[in-house]
Amino acid sequence: MSTQLVLIVILTILVVVSVFININLLRKVEGYEDVLEYQSNYIRNVSLIINESNTRLNESNLRMSFESDDEIGWFFNNIKEIQETLDGYNLLEAYGKEEK
Repeated sequence: MSTQLVLIVILTILVVVSVFININLLRKVEGYEDVLEYQSNYIRNVSLIINESNTRLNESNLRMSFESDDEIGWFFNNIKEIQETLDGYNLLEAYGKEEK
C-alpha cells in the first residue's frame, strides 16, 4: 500500500469518529437546553405566584382589619414577614426569555 492510501484511510476514520462525537455532543446539548427551558418556566411560574401572593396580601391589608393585637394580627404579621422574604426571591421580568 502506498502512503497516500494509508493517509486517506486514517483521515476517513478520523472524520467518521469526529462525526459520531459531534452528533453525541449535540444530543447532550439539546437535552440540557430542554432542562434549562423547563427550569426557567418553573422559576418564572414561582415568581408569578409570589407576585400574586404579594398583591393579594396588600389588598387584604388595605382594610387594616388584621392589624390588631390579637392572634389574627400576630398571624397576619408573620405572613407579611414571609411574603417579604419571598419578595427577595422574585425574579426580573426578562428572566429566562430568549434574547432577540
